Amino acid sequence: MAETIDSAVSELQKVVAELEADLNNKEEKESSRTEPKIGEAEQGIQGILDLTLGNKRELLTKERAEELFEGIEDDIHEIRLGTKSFGVDAAKVAEKYLKKCSKISVADLADIIAGRPEAEALEVLKLVCGALPVAIKELDLSENALGEKGVRALEPTLRSFETLEGISFYNNGLSELSLKLLSEYVPTEKLQSIHFHNNMSGSGGGLSLAE
Repeated sequence: MAETIDSAVSELQKVVAELEADLNNKEEKESSRTEPKIGEAEQGIQGILDLTLGNKRELLTKERAEELFEGIEDDIHEIRLGTKSFGVDAAKVAEKYLKKCSKISVADLADIIAGRPEAEALEVLKLVCGALPVAIKELDLSENALGEKGVRALEPTLRSFETLEGISFYNNGLSELSLKLLSEYVPTEKLQSIHFHNNMSGSGGGLSLAE
């Protein structure tokens, strides 16, 4: 009787072990699908570097940024960096790789400094924006709490984007003065659209841009 029980327990343990192994394999496969390596996924097929894949928010370290940017090709034409919060070290990694990508024409940099101190956030914006090619056509800087200081910090970079066709500044805490500064900094020769809703600029800010 005892031998029969021991045998049954042994068989049950084997079944449990096999089920656990199957579950672990499924979890690993699911993880690899939801968090693909950037260098092997979107940008390689479509010319897009998309860090928003999986919609996973992260405070990026230098090491994590290296992992995300390492595989990108120099012929990408669009980048989407949202859901990732860059510190200065991570921004320097992004700058290093983005400077090699001269064909970028669309840059979505919305919400890339969440949770960062003001001084660090401004430095990050200067580093990442400054790494973009001057021939960029569309730029989204929404959800970055720019304010007047952010706009002033980006003056040299914004002035250099002479072929810019569209720019967005949604929900950035922009005052009337901030929008007046943007009207001075953003080249308008090619500009077709500018979006700035959900700010604090009032009608005066809109008039500044219209002028």
